Amino acid sequence: AATKRLHPALKTIVPSATVAPGLDVPMMNNVVMSFPFSWTYYVSNNRFLDTEDYNSPKWKALEYTWFQKGLAYRAMDSLVEGRPRNKIFQTWLQHPTYDAYWQQMIPYKNEFAHINIPVLTTTGYYDGGQVGALYYTREHNKYKPGAEHYVIIGPYGHFGSQGFPDTVYHGYTIDAVANISIHNIIYEWFDYILKGKPKPAFLKDKINYQPMASNEWKHAASLEQVSNDTITFYLDNKNDGLLNLKKPTQPGYTNMELDFADRSSMNSYFYEFRIIWDSLFSGGGVMYKSKPFETATEFTGSFTGNMKVTINKRDMDYSAVLFEQLPDGRYFYLSYFMGRASYATDNTKRQLLTPGKKTILPFTNSYFTSRKISKGSRLVLIMNVNKSQSEQINYGTGKDVNTETIQDAREPLEIKWYNDSYIKLPVRRNKNQ
Repeated sequence: AATKRLHPALKTIVPSATVAPGLDVPMMNNVVMSFPFSWTYYVSNNRFLDTEDYNSPKWKALEYTWFQKGLAYRAMDSLVEGRPRNKIFQTWLQHPTYDAYWQQMIPYKNEFAHINIPVLTTTGYYDGGQVGALYYTREHNKYKPGAEHYVIIGPYGHFGSQGFPDTVYHGYTIDAVANISIHNIIYEWFDYILKGKPKPAFLKDKINYQPMASNEWKHAASLEQVSNDTITFYLDNKNDGLLNLKKPTQPGYTNMELDFADRSSMNSYFYEFRIIWDSLFSGGGVMYKSKPFETATEFTGSFTGNMKVTINKRDMDYSAVLFEQLPDGRYFYLSYFMGRASYATDNTKRQLLTPGKKTILPFTNSYFTSRKISKGSRLVLIMNVNKSQSEQINYGTGKDVNTETIQDAREPLEIKWYNDSYIKLPVRRNKNQ
């Protein structure tokens, strides 16, 4: 925001774990998430931060009550006892597209060309603000080629990426080499910019990333150059749900059904409250697995995909989650994507689906990660549709999702995930691979 109208006295910025309003908070790919709701009270209850109120278990209980009652998402604030309606929350919900309301908050398109100061971005593979942080990086380099914009990204969460990484993050012991002092590098950066001292030695190139399980840092000139190849996996409806390297020769699909009126269970994407899982369930979705990797392979970047589907409604909120199934059978959480089907090709304009018609849903805005996939490991993909307390529930009527209630559930959502759907995994190959 400080660079939207750049002040001549501003010499540099160091955005750490930086969200991009309207793009990743409060909504991710046009799906509003529930956690920012309690955050609005945290920052507005008084002149400071109301940590006690924010840490109260009442917020999760409130989300669960909303889910069980099947209320409209817009009615969430009516469940907060003794408080007036939440103006911030209600204003957000009035802007479900990435419109001028969001665009005026941060640099937009050509405005990035005017950012002529050095930038150091720090974020993490498990940082909720990562999508925003890398959005700024991509847009800055797109509209101002050659911008002095550096990135440090590693196996960190939202707070670890801002200063001091956790040695053990949600059960995962990070590589020793990843345990750096980001604070010290930031101070060295300020000395470089403001005092003319040498650039921090750690910043060997524009993008500095740590492939998990490699115990080394790597460096690239741009986000596009962190990988040099892709592997395409098709969603085979046969062969026990194989992530197939070969495109199936016969057309087919996997059926999935979801009853929005049933509140005895939830369907949802996996979030990073745990990295390593002893066992894995599909959460009501569809699970696909690859054959074991024949060689160790570095997965670095943001996975993309083209989902080809037919549904019996006009919209849905869906997710794609990636894991590595280790040779010992455990599962390592890698990355995820969540988005609204009606915004798949344009986040500024809603385009409803036609029931019964095959539709292509491309996605690119997944979480960036880097990990050395072990020889003998398998890639696991879970495709799902959201039905939980953690985000809006899109009942698929085509109405404003914020106004839909459980009365709009009607018949269950029926999905056909076609076998010519695919994901692309960005990889970094050595010369001898």
